[in-house]
Amino acid sequence: MSETNLEQFRQVTPAGRFTLQNSSLLKVRLDNDSIQAKLGSMVAYQGDVRFEHQGGGLGRFFKKALTGEGVKLMAATGVGDLFLAQDSRKIMVIDLDNERMTVNGDSILAFEGNVDWDIRRVEGAGRMASGLFNVVLEGTGKVAVTSHGEPVLLDTSTPTFADPDSAIA
Repeated sequence: MSETNLEQFRQVTPAGRFTLQNSSLLKVRLDNDSIQAKLGSMVAYQGDVRFEHQGGGLGRFFKKALTGEGVKLMAATGVGDLFLAQDSRKIMVIDLDNERMTVNGDSILAFEGNVDWDIRRVEGAGRMASGLFNVVLEGTGKVAVTSHGEPVLLDTSTPTFADPDSAIA
């Protein structure tokens, strides 16, 4: 009977602020600052990290109540390393450079504190209730999103339509 070599699972040295430990675990380095993360996504942390539920302000609260878009965030603040995951989903890290992206709220894992977020109506989504509203992230910083299985980047040079429940961003 052979033993498992646990060294293969050792932490990956951070290569920046967001470092994938494997395809389903994200390590976030905090240096006296904060990030926004999906409520309940914290697996572990090392150092002095504090968590606070983020309601999103009164305007976003009313939009959430009206739209049913239920992205619940927490702020993680302090100094240390934070490990995030969601249901063994695959994680992709995207760099926004003064850009805007629209994300299915269920697919958001984390984003840097200087990236602004809001809930907006998706144009051309038809009357499907689940696809009318998404989360818009805007600014400069890292964003981590998740997918069930391997994602595919579609060529959108021709008109492209996706099921709102299947689209990530």
